[in-house]
Amino acid sequence: MGANLMGGMGAGNPLSNMQNQINQQQIDAATAATSRENTQTTIQKMVQDAHNKKQNMAVEQVNFTSAMAGKIDLSH
Repeated sequence: MGANLMGGMGAGNPLSNMQNQINQQQIDAATAATSRENTQTTIQKMVQDAHNKKQNMAVEQVNFTSAMAGKIDLSH
């Protein structure tokens, strides 16, 4: 019965095994939090990139419209 309480010879202490499981859960939680933060950072970069592209397109549209206004000859 003593072997069952101690997890058998060489199998480790049940409390030690439980502590290892707790440690692994803490590592898993930290890894998940880091993954979530990385995902959020990626999303923010994508949103910023889309915003920058919209801004660039608006500037290009103004430049194009301005250039076209100078090329249209309404005197005919």
